[in-house]
Order: sequence, then structure tokens, then C-alpha cells
Amino acid sequence: AGFRVRIITWNAQTFFDAVEDGTEFPEFRGSKSAWGEERYRARLERLAEGISLCAEASGMEHGRLPDFCVLQEIETERVLLDLCNAMSQRNGYSDAVFVPPGEGNAFGSAILSMHPLESVRAHATGGGDAALRPLIEAEFRAGENPLVIFAVHWKSKSGSGDGNELRLAQESLLANRISALEADRPGVPWIACGDFNQKSSEFTLLDDIPDAWDWLRERTESGMRSGPSGSYYYQGVWEDIDHFLYSPLFADGAGMEFSGLTVVSEPPLIDAEGH
Repeated sequence: AGFRVRIITWNAQTFFDAVEDGTEFPEFRGSKSAWGEERYRARLERLAEGISLCAEASGMEHGRLPDFCVLQEIETERVLLDLCNAMSQRNGYSDAVFVPPGEGNAFGSAILSMHPLESVRAHATGGGDAALRPLIEAEFRAGENPLVIFAVHWKSKSGSGDGNELRLAQESLLANRISALEADRPGVPWIACGDFNQKSSEFTLLDDIPDAWDWLRERTESGMRSGPSGSYYYQGVWEDIDHFLYSPLFADGAGMEFSGLTVVSEPPLIDAEGH
């Protein structure tokens, strides 16, 4: 049997814990808020169930978990600890990365891993008055192989302006870190995944990098796959704004190879209309 690694990325969407720190959104704080311990525990169970569904959708047996979970919009380390306790302890996560939210941000990004963490760095992007989330660069040892995961959460298109210039700055940072890694350690494969908040067609500096959506589109066009054509349903259209960009080393026919992308789209993750 071959050695397989499964990675999921998920924007958990405003995942506050049940402790009020004063930095929560208004609807999550105060005596009139409906948010509290009970709803927090329910959200933990739903996220745990969703992660388990992702594992099954990628061909894993029931009860097993993906090797890596890359998560966005996590408020605190406490959420990760509680999430791990809510999940199946079989093949549980031994290592975790969490970069706490900086000033102006309510959430950080995280990585849960079944493989040993070797090193981690967080890279900031200068955004003027805008509070931009850092790029996480974490190296793991997957079996006998080093693997670098870049965890991404770029500026959204909501708020003032569309954020194009800020996302371009974040894209430039990721492109530079990929170039530095490939120059310094040419045999080390990498994956950049997360919520990029822009479609495949909107990349400027990374448009020549292998993108898992290309693999899925080819199979959909040939009739080998069906289902959503994106990861985010907005105003009646599926958008491919959550990405897996990957090292050309995963497509060179030697060593570990990219094997496919699955958009998990089954109840209770979708409604009756399939959204």
C-alpha cells in the first residue's frame, strides 16, 4: 500500500470560543447575545463532524481523520484544543500550529497535524491601515519526507474597496516565500492552501503554479466528475476561492505525487438545493 497524505482546508467562519474577551463581534458578546457555551459546543461538534466527512469523502474509512486540517477564522488556541477533544481520538492530531490574531483581527489561522512539526514561521504583510493576516510557513515530516505547508487567508472582497491591491501584496509575499524555499531547498515539496478570497482566474504572480482546481475542472469537463465547481456559493454562483496550489515536485513522476481534489458536498454540509 502506498503512503497517502490527505489535507483539508476549511474556513470555519467566525469561530469564537465561549469566553468573552471583548474583541468578539457584537452579536457574540453581552448578556443579550445568543452565543454561549451550549452553542459553542454544538459548533465544535458540527466542525468535528464535517472534518470526519471530509476524510470519508476522500476515501478514508469511517472514524479516521485527514492528516492535516488547515483552518481559518479560529479565535484562540482554546478552540483547537476543544475541537480535538470533540473529534475521534483514533489517529488523533499530535501537533498544531496557531498564530493568534494580531491587532485589528478577531481570528487567526491554524494547522492540525498527525505528522511531526519541524519548524514554523509567520510572515507579515504590510497593509497600511488594513490589518492583514500573516502567512504561516510550517514544515512537517510526513513519513520520511519533509513537507512545507503555507497556510493562507487573504483579504476578503467585503468592506471598503475590493481589496485587490492588498491581496496582490499577499500574493507577492507567498510568491517570494515559495521562490526562497525552492532556491534554498530545491528538493522540499510544498503546498499552499487556504482561503485566498479570489478565483483561479484572478491570480497575477502565481498563475503558472499548479492548482488543484485545474485537475478537477479537467475531470468535470470530461464527465469523470460532478458536483460544485467551486468552494463558495455566492449570489447564485460557485466561486473557486479556496485553493490548493502545489509544488511542481508533486507532478514530476517521482516521490510523492498530487492525486486529486474533492469538494465535499453532502448533507449536512449542503442544503436541499445542493448549496
